[in-house]
Amino acid sequence: MAELDYLGPAAVDDADLGTRGYVHSVGDDDIPTSTIDARISTDLSAYVSTDDLTSLTADMATKDDVKSGDSTAGIPGTDNLVPLTFKDTAGGVPTLDAAGRVSRGQINHDNTQRFPHGPWSPTDFGSPVSVHPEDASHGIEEVDEAVIYTTDITDPGTPYRLAVFCTTLGLSGQDGAVAPLVRVRVGSKTGPVIAQGVGSYEGYDYLGIDHFNRVGGNLGSGWQESWTGPGTGHAVTDGSNCVYSKNGVNKGRIGLFIRTGNDATTPTDIQEITWLTASACEPGNDPNNPASADAQNLVLGRCSSDAKTFCGFVVGAGSAGLYYSVNGTASNYLATVSGLPNAAGVKWAARFGTAASTRQFQLLCNDAVVLNYTDVAAATQIGSNYRHWGFGYESGQVQFGGFPTAQTAPAALNWITINDRLPSDRQISYSPVDVMPKALGSQDVLTGPQTLYVTVASTTAQTVVSAGYVDEASFSAIALAA
Repeated sequence: MAELDYLGPAAVDDADLGTRGYVHSVGDDDIPTSTIDARISTDLSAYVSTDDLTSLTADMATKDDVKSGDSTAGIPGTDNLVPLTFKDTAGGVPTLDAAGRVSRGQINHDNTQRFPHGPWSPTDFGSPVSVHPEDASHGIEEVDEAVIYTTDITDPGTPYRLAVFCTTLGLSGQDGAVAPLVRVRVGSKTGPVIAQGVGSYEGYDYLGIDHFNRVGGNLGSGWQESWTGPGTGHAVTDGSNCVYSKNGVNKGRIGLFIRTGNDATTPTDIQEITWLTASACEPGNDPNNPASADAQNLVLGRCSSDAKTFCGFVVGAGSAGLYYSVNGTASNYLATVSGLPNAAGVKWAARFGTAASTRQFQLLCNDAVVLNYTDVAAATQIGSNYRHWGFGYESGQVQFGGFPTAQTAPAALNWITINDRLPSDRQISYSPVDVMPKALGSQDVLTGPQTLYVTVASTTAQTVVSAGYVDEASFSAIALAA
């Protein structure tokens, strides 16, 4: 580009006016082109050109790239991201709940997480069992703790302790003296105790009861006594038992005792009489008729007020039978059983009718049915006129050389009860035994699967109690990480 011509007034030596050429024609005092280029290169090198921007953003994802990328995520050969189809699925990605957290159910893996496990409960609550003292003379071994039922705990996958809660029904053996003690043990029936509970001291199976806690020469008020047969043997109360007082050497001295008072009759035809023996029934030894020489205990149900019509169980020294009487005429035995104990501390029960049939009769020894008979011929009497009840004694005899030498006595009774056993309604005063866990810190740490044993014992040694009645039963065990 040519220099501009000056068209103004004549130039003079005026310091305010002068002309210069472009840089390529400037003299030594002007900045050279190379210097200007170098400064531009240095000062502007940190800035990005549009070409640079295009090059740098070529590999960045656009909005469309993100949308299309979800469809290929998790596919081999791609970035292997988790696809949306794995949301809230096994092995996938959990979602957040309303509180903004992952729900525990999505992370509670059974074999790795240290959360509580359970509950466990049994499929079978067993059947009633009793504890009782030893009677060596009758081959009865002492049972000081009996197993009601067991239940299995599966492996929770971590060391743990158990919190066990359960309920069962129990019966105390003597009024106000002893109660059932229910325990939960680990590993065996003698293993460590992890839970326990005590029932009521007055949990009885009765609507009426007599525990003979008086002293007298007869049964006293509450009983109507009638005696037949030779001699003057009779019943007395010694302060805790009803005892047959022997007199002479004759067998066949029979006393029948019919209950009077508020519990003289039951509301329905289904009766259950329970009693506990305080001594053994003494056997006889008539060589011509051995069975007839044994002393016998009698239990009467479906009884008329005059005691001439009834159904009765006879329990001797090792045998028992069922018969009935109508207007004073007794039948032959309807059913018999042998090989039974009749010793101190044996709990007996006579059932006149059951939930299955009003004409079914059962005899139980230590809560096990030993005689079962159904009167299909309807020979026994039933109805509102036959709802009295009672018991009785019959003496036996010892002979020597064919001559009687001594009288034998039936078993003494510690107590006797009556219950109206309504079908579908237990109508009894079983004691619920509530079992609670022992302090977790006092328990041993468990691992792997375990078997728990639910047992019953007595709070007082050498005393009969029972438990395991399934009218009401519950069990729940929770494993807590140790």
